[in-house]
Amino acid sequence: MRTKYLRLVGVGILFFSFLSAAVFATPEEDFARAEISFNREDMKEATRLLRLAADQNYLPAQVRLGELMKGAEDFEEAFGWFLSAAFQGDAEGQYNVGMMYALGEGTNKSPEKALYWTKKAGEQNNLAAVKLLAISYSSVTDDKGSKLTVTNALGVMPSQEQADFWNAKLPELQEVENKRERKAQAAAAKKRAEDIKKAREEQSKLLCGLKC
Repeated sequence: MRTKYLRLVGVGILFFSFLSAAVFATPEEDFARAEISFNREDMKEATRLLRLAADQNYLPAQVRLGELMKGAEDFEEAFGWFLSAAFQGDAEGQYNVGMMYALGEGTNKSPEKALYWTKKAGEQNNLAAVKLLAISYSSVTDDKGSKLTVTNALGVMPSQEQADFWNAKLPELQEVENKRERKAQAAAAKKRAEDIKKAREEQSKLLCGLKC
């Protein structure tokens, strides 16, 4: 009787521990689990976990959820999450808000607001925003070399001073991005190698179990 009681208590403790880990997970932990689910193509679980983290004001989750909603063409919800992150100073959120104002996705089209938020992101050295600003302020010429007046998504007129300012930022920012991508690729390659090694070890154990 005592043994049965202790076993039940043990099961109860394990269950409570598991439940507590799920209920009291931090936004960072929910976000990490969401990325794992996303990589497994479990979009339903990834979205659920991202909402848990985003509702706790975790900015990376708000931006990631915005990206997922935009990919699903739920532009209004995407805009809402991007805007929430943007108002809190997140550069990715600011850039995405600028793009949605520029394209009129999830909100009314507004070149003025698109420029405002894109500049906010550019001032934080967001590479995509800096590239867009550099292009938008650059002069466009025809085949004869004559300057053309072109309406762009940000509604700005060509300005060599502004074009030079934003273009000057690009080399350093691009190098930082290249380093980040190389690091991510190396980590992904390492993970693939570890997965292959683990799979081979499990296969060897299985074969040994059949033959030995």
